[in-house]
Amino acid sequence: MHWFTWPILTPTSCAYGRQIWGTIKGRKCWAVLQNGNGPCEFCSNQLLINDDGSPAGPHVWEFQNQLDKRWYQCRDQAIRWTDGRLVRLEIATDITERKEMELELQRAHEKARQAALTDELTGLHNRRAFFSFGRQLLSQAHRYKTPLALITMDLDFFKQVNDTHGHEAGDEVLRHISGLLRERIRE
Repeated sequence: MHWFTWPILTPTSCAYGRQIWGTIKGRKCWAVLQNGNGPCEFCSNQLLINDDGSPAGPHVWEFQNQLDKRWYQCRDQAIRWTDGRLVRLEIATDITERKEMELELQRAHEKARQAALTDELTGLHNRRAFFSFGRQLLSQAHRYKTPLALITMDLDFFKQVNDTHGHEAGDEVLRHISGLLRERIRE
């Protein structure tokens, strides 16, 4: 039995909501809030009641509104209305700025992780990455009984390149060699 019919019983008390949606009492929530033609696919109504029909505890979730592209944290709960009906109470808080900060933090974390595992000059993995990825690759090769190759390389007389042509030329040689290695290994 569907106990929710989705009408809005009481409009938001904030002026912002009235300004955006106008008179909404009695209108369907999905029509007002999502400009939809039917219940939203992410509707949490079914999560708000227990199997015996009694109200469950609060359900807290986050979503991005497709109309205004803002992120909201919603706290939904089934409660008894004054006439005895079960209704959905939702408190939605705009968390867009928090989500943007979280995304920025994730990007910074990934950038720092890459910097910690990569040689800045050549773009090749460094010693830290070698040990980190090496353990993982060795474990996988052992588990799946697949061959594993390890390449180590020393450039003989490379100091002479730096001494004769300068460090910028030496850096360019290292970048060129690392590019060749990446191309050949991918083949």
